Amino acid sequence: MRVLVEVCVADLRGALEAAKCGVDGVELCAWPGCGGITPSSGLVQQVVGQVPVPVRVLIRPGPGGFRYGSAERALIGLEAQHIHALHKSLGLVIGALDGSGQPDADLINTIRRMVGSSELTFHRAMDHTTDPMKALEQCLASGVDRILSSGCAPTALQGTKLLAELVELAGNRLLVTAGGGVGPHNVVELVERTGVREVHFAALQLETAADGPPMSSTDPGSDRPLGTDVRKIEGVLDALAKAGLR
Repeated sequence: MRVLVEVCVADLRGALEAAKCGVDGVELCAWPGCGGITPSSGLVQQVVGQVPVPVRVLIRPGPGGFRYGSAERALIGLEAQHIHALHKSLGLVIGALDGSGQPDADLINTIRRMVGSSELTFHRAMDHTTDPMKALEQCLASGVDRILSSGCAPTALQGTKLLAELVELAGNRLLVTAGGGVGPHNVVELVERTGVREVHFAALQLETAADGPPMSSTDPGSDRPLGTDVRKIEGVLDALAKAGLR
């Protein structure tokens, strides 16, 4: 089995560096420190035009939970429509929960109709559902191609039992991707214990801030730039290759 590797990136440089390492794809977002939000259309165009691996784009209106009001739901739809119009090959990564804590079928169905056959991922809102097995079936019914999950645990390695159950339930109908605390030290164990065919992780490291006053008076360190942790990406790929999983 060949395990796919996706890296979460927040700029063109990170996407290019990840692609150079040999990853299978990147997920593009902004503000990764909060779990990511929708990136700008300019950044999306820049990355799609220069990065030689498949690109998925996160559609998320802001930090916090995944139960959205009418304005946020409308914004998700508008952003999905706009990003899809930029390039039909882009995969979209979405997530929203209804009042019962299950995937918001109405919103997912709307976006599925909007983007046609383009790949649709339900992100780690899956880990906030009240019944993840039922949530997977709802995602299937709504035309979702892929889910991203840590197995409803703080890290994917801690959530291996549920991840394995999700993989078994999904079969070949839907791709279950493991994300959350994935690194060179645990990726092989994670795959062996769950049977996932794709892993997802961020590889970011803080760089030295520019001289001058901070841009935020309430969070002085928040304007430090993020660089790509190439060693982490190479470490994950190398660990999988040595285990015969690449």
